[in-house]
Formats: sequence, structure tokens, C-alpha cells
Amino acid sequence: MSPHEGMDPVLAYKRSLELMNDPDKQGEAVELMKYSAESGHPDAETEYGVILSEGYIAERDYVEALEWFKKAADKGMDSAMHEVGMAYFDGKGVEQDRNEAYSWLLMAAELGYSQAQMQIGRMHEYGYGVNKDPNEALRWYAQASDRGLPEARVAKADMILISGGANADFHKAMKLYRQASDAGYPDGDYKLGLLYYRGKGIPQNFMAAARSFRNGAERGHDGCDYMLGKMYAEGKGVEKDKSTAIKYLSTASRKGNSEAKEYLIDLTSKDNVMWDDGKEEEEEFVQLNTPDLLSRSRISISSISDMNPDSPKKKRGFFSRFRK
Repeated sequence: MSPHEGMDPVLAYKRSLELMNDPDKQGEAVELMKYSAESGHPDAETEYGVILSEGYIAERDYVEALEWFKKAADKGMDSAMHEVGMAYFDGKGVEQDRNEAYSWLLMAAELGYSQAQMQIGRMHEYGYGVNKDPNEALRWYAQASDRGLPEARVAKADMILISGGANADFHKAMKLYRQASDAGYPDGDYKLGLLYYRGKGIPQNFMAAARSFRNGAERGHDGCDYMLGKMYAEGKGVEKDKSTAIKYLSTASRKGNSEAKEYLIDLTSKDNVMWDDGKEEEEEFVQLNTPDLLSRSRISISSISDMNPDSPKKKRGFFSRFRK
């Protein structure tokens, strides 16, 4: 028998959320969430599934997580439908089935769940389980964007530039990137900075580019670290400062940015300057291959027809996905 037997499941759910961020109370929080889920509370069923899926404060169990997601989805929870869809998409707790994933995600998307709308857009853009259809991708990105999802605003702007070719609406794309930036989404800072840096479709403005890259760097974006370091090295939009350039380039390199590492090696080897790449007793100097400044972008601003896949998704917190 649960120690919480007789407690109102709604109150148990709310109390669990209150305790979840306290490391000393997380065990109790999980028990309360499990009790609420077992009592049939759909929000708790969904979020208990997330706890099991993420495996941070409880043992990871994708199979059981999927069972809880399906229970909540059967009660009409759009967030749970999205989780079921993503389980089939990634093959977690079930055999991978992109067609089944699409069916579940579409149900959530049609109910207005922005994360599902975003994923449906990706599937149409890249042909995951469905035929590639840029127009359909843009339609779903636009719906998620209208609901305020920052990553959807970036994706919508990218599609506008891809599909528009020489006649692309750069100002509309810039507005969307700025909205994503204002929401704290670092890809928005990066893409906005690239527009200003390249000056294609809008006036070139290195100072504005540096501001955008600095915002993104403060938010942990390695592409912004790289570009800001390059600008300090070359004195574009900022006062030329080699030590500051090395700081930003080193940060980007430690995060795995190969372009930053190549640029940094060239910059430091010229004067035999030593830099910290995060590896003990290991120094490496090689011939510089000039990096493509835009290869960190999901699309190439200088060549709108080129398109690169999304960078790997960052993990979200336990419950943030259900507040969209």
C-alpha cells in the first residue's frame, strides 16, 4: 500500500512538482508522482513517464514510460501523444516505426501542441517516414511559430530563406530570428548574427553581428563562440584583441567546434602562442583549412539552396515540454 493512500491525486501531483527541484526531496517527489499516476491523473501519468524516460532521478525504463504515455494519450493528453510519437520515432521502448510516429505526432499537432507541430515539420522537411514536402514543413513550422515556440521560429525563417532563393524575404526571416533570440533561444542569436555578418539581403553590420554572437555565446552556443572569436581576431565589429579571440575560440573548441579549433590552431601557431584545448599535455598544430563560416548554420545564408540538418537536440527539463 502506498504511504500516500487516500491523498487527493491532484494534490499529490502538485506537491510532487513543488518537491522535484529539491535534491533532498526528489525521492518523495517521484513517489507522489507515481501515486498520482496510478490513481489515473493524466498529467501525472505523462510526467511520470517522462521521469522514467529521462532516467535522471529514477531508473530509466523506456518500456514502462511508453505504457504511461499511452495511458495519458488515451485520455486526450496532447503532450502524451507527442511522447508516444517520439518513442516510435526514436525506437525507445518499442521497435522504431516512423509511420506510427507520424500518426501519433499528427494527433498532437492537430490539437495544437507546438512540439508535435515542430516535429511534424521536421519529418516533412527531411523526409522522415513521409515524402519530403517543404511547403508542408513550412506550414507546420508556421503553426508552431505562431504558438511561440522559438525553435519553430528559427525553422520557419530557415525555410523562408531556402524556398525563397534569390527572392527570399530576408527581413521577415530576420524578424523571426530576432523573436527567437528575444525568447532566449541561442540559435536565434546565431542565425541573426550570420545575417548581419554576411550582409546578404540586409545591410552588412559587423557591430550588430558581434552583439548577436555575444548574446548566443553567453547562452552557451559554440557557433557564436567561434564567430565572436573570429571577429576579435580580425577586428570586425569589435576592437582587435587576440587574447579575447583565443578565449572564445578555445571555448568553442572545447565544445567540439572543429572550425574553431582549426582557426585557433592557425591563429596561435603563427606566434607560437599556447592555448588550452581542455586536454592535458596534448598540443596539436596543423595546416589551416579555411572554415566555412556558415557551416554551423542549419542553412547557408551565402548559398540559400544549401541545407544542413539540425544540430542534435538539447535535453529539456523534466516538465518544460508540457508547458508549451
